[in-house]
Amino acid sequence: MVHQLLPDLQDWDVTITASDINAHFLRKAVAGLYGEWSFHNAPAWLKPRYFERCADGRYAIAPKIKKLVRFACLNMVEDVYPSLATNTNAMDVILCRNVLMYFTPRQVAKVIGNLSHALVDGGWLAVSPTEASQALYPQFSAVNFSEAILFQKNSASSHVQPILLATTPVPQFSVPAVETSLPNIAPTAPDLAAWQQEPVAAEPLPSPLAGAQTLFEQGRYEEAAATLLAALAIPTQRSPEPALLRLLAHALANQGRLADALAWCERWIAADKLDPAGHYLRAIILQERRDPEQARFSLQRAVYLQADFVLAHFSLGHLARSREDP
Repeated sequence: MVHQLLPDLQDWDVTITASDINAHFLRKAVAGLYGEWSFHNAPAWLKPRYFERCADGRYAIAPKIKKLVRFACLNMVEDVYPSLATNTNAMDVILCRNVLMYFTPRQVAKVIGNLSHALVDGGWLAVSPTEASQALYPQFSAVNFSEAILFQKNSASSHVQPILLATTPVPQFSVPAVETSLPNIAPTAPDLAAWQQEPVAAEPLPSPLAGAQTLFEQGRYEEAAATLLAALAIPTQRSPEPALLRLLAHALANQGRLADALAWCERWIAADKLDPAGHYLRAIILQERRDPEQARFSLQRAVYLQADFVLAHFSLGHLARSREDP
């Protein structure tokens, strides 16, 4: 569809991510080989235009289409997403058909919330007709087309109130006096021992980092980034904590703000040069920005600092495959 709709596709930055929980099905999808039965409901033009006949009689999807798609193993109920690492962030369109019907109501609400966070404002969610109950999608606006109902995310419907990090005055209410008949009790001397006890310490307010971490875990990346940027704007004698810079870089990356994310990632690395996670995030951002050589350099640093960093090794293998280097 993308290839047909965009005649100047080479001038567009298009990324398609296909996910499944089943590793066996993912391997079949990566191979891109289809038997004759797979085309029984397909239009006649599809096979000759986008597939090549193999010696065994199956059909391989054309390389020009295959290179557009990335594959990721994703457990929609348990895994953390949206995430830059699985390319499930800042999406324009999500196709999630005949999936929600297998989940419990509580899981459905959680998954739909995650899908909403994974979309940009104005992005589209497509589900099957049996899953298209408006009550399930409070974060979306239902839009009727001639043959389908799609759900569009908009900032008005997806806005969530931020967690307050400062004290809020408690409203005062006037309570009417109630007449009661009290027994006549003689006054007693004050308990001096009680007065001399240590006062109970007030509950400390959450730090900006803790508050931002809570927002981040809820998928509210924009609010998390705003909280951290406000904290960094306060003049201080000390350098920013690496943990704060790390969280800010991740929050910006998961919004798709890659240039800002890269800048804060560089500051994180400068503050903690021996943390392999900083170099790994820098590599993932650079891959998204189509800079594979710099990405490879950062991944090599990550595995130098932590020899068993599996994701960094995996990403190096993925880069090698993309340049057809077995």
